[in-house]
Amino acid sequence: MLTKKDIINKYNQVELDFLVEHGAALVMRGLREATRDIDGGVPRLAFEQLDEEPQVIKGFEVIPNYKGIEGLDIHPYDDAKVYTTIKGIRVATLGQVIKDKEKLGRDKDLEQIELIRRYKDDRYRNRKPVNR
Repeated sequence: MLTKKDIINKYNQVELDFLVEHGAALVMRGLREATRDIDGGVPRLAFEQLDEEPQVIKGFEVIPNYKGIEGLDIHPYDDAKVYTTIKGIRVATLGQVIKDKEKLGRDKDLEQIELIRRYKDDRYRNRKPVNR
């Protein structure tokens, strides 16, 4: 399993500005302690110019273990992505993770959507009122 520190280390091992997505984005934001892999997204044009041959896994194009780095899976995206920067790394926003997970629709994706929604609800309930 990969912790936030592991994700940062693996990100810094490659010269590719990828977007940290899915479960790894939740780890970077502190919603989960660890994840099985890092889903790294790059725009399709950049993906097509990478020097490794993609595979089709479960219907999705991906370069698993990019540059020999265990657990770093790079895939293309076609739509614009919304992200913030954490520790100098582009990380998908929680809204973007929900949008992507809804498209995937697997049981584990639906569970992670629920985790995000509970987190957002708790943050909203616990915020301090603004005096104007």
